Amino acid sequence: MATNQRAATRPPMAAATGRARGVLRAAVLLAAAAAVQACIPFPAIQGTTEYCLPYYSWIPSQPRPEALSACTPIGTPKVEIAVQTGQTLAYPLTGITFDTTAPFVSNPAVSILWDDALSKYLVSWASSSTEDVQGYQCLTISRGTASTPTAAKVTTCAQQVCRKLCTRPTWRLTAGMTVVEGADVTNQHWSWPTPARVGTQVSFVLEVVNYIIDDVVTIEGAVEGGVPIGLTFAGPGTRLGNRWSRTVVWTPLVGQEGQPFKAHFAVAAVSNPDTPAAALCGVARSFLTVDFTVLGPSVDWEGEVLQSERTVVVGEPVEESFTCRSTHYTPKGALVNVTVDGALVGGGGLA
Repeated sequence: MATNQRAATRPPMAAATGRARGVLRAAVLLAAAAAVQACIPFPAIQGTTEYCLPYYSWIPSQPRPEALSACTPIGTPKVEIAVQTGQTLAYPLTGITFDTTAPFVSNPAVSILWDDALSKYLVSWASSSTEDVQGYQCLTISRGTASTPTAAKVTTCAQQVCRKLCTRPTWRLTAGMTVVEGADVTNQHWSWPTPARVGTQVSFVLEVVNYIIDDVVTIEGAVEGGVPIGLTFAGPGTRLGNRWSRTVVWTPLVGQEGQPFKAHFAVAAVSNPDTPAAALCGVARSFLTVDFTVLGPSVDWEGEVLQSERTVVVGEPVEESFTCRSTHYTPKGALVNVTVDGALVGGGGLA
């Protein structure tokens, strides 16, 4: 429950347009003349076809920005405002005089304080940035309770402000990846932990969190930058609550050895078209770059290589087999040199 407290004096809210300022003044005067306590916006004003509400939306830890405005035709019962998750929405009430005997009643995320600089009550509506956030809410404000001595002081807002939360999906660091310095929330940069090998598959899962459960989320290769030849997705994305994931697979090809590669991914979130005010948010994207290195051409012994000594008879043949592996698929001739006590005694063999 919000109470009629006085907020600290602060600079007046800058109206976004001269027209909005004029409409607000007219609304206050008309409300006072009619002795009606109404919340924004006030009903029809002569010669005016729409109402523009000035408002702030900002993260409380940051300086408050210049006011924006949301306009709606006169008579429309709702003013719809888009706000990013984690931001606080603030706007003034019109036509409500300071009165400590009739408290406001609203939801716990709302405070309604008298602003001396504005000479108005200022609504501050906080939003969370945790999972399962409700994307669209309309705020109902009433003033007075059943215990209010004067029943006439019990009023409700004539029209509502509705908040559309817009979220940006965030990447969850894949196990084993390391973060490259310089990355930010919307442009992540990771590094694959071990060098890839030609002919050996690399596989990992990309996962994102999107706090508006009704949003439609897609994970794709980014158009700008693209992905290495041969890299693809193992299937469509999957969803578990507010988390979306998609598996990436890549088998480096002959000709890609000895080179660094970058894979660029994008995740997009759009409001479900069947939800209210879906068009207010547009498309929110976050990007990710993953660095890889592919081992260059090399050969190595396959299996366990044992160090052993033998006693042989001069003139009798000695046979021993060894297996080595190349990073190439294509068979290549390989000369095998044999030394005894540091002296070359023969060579030959094929890979």
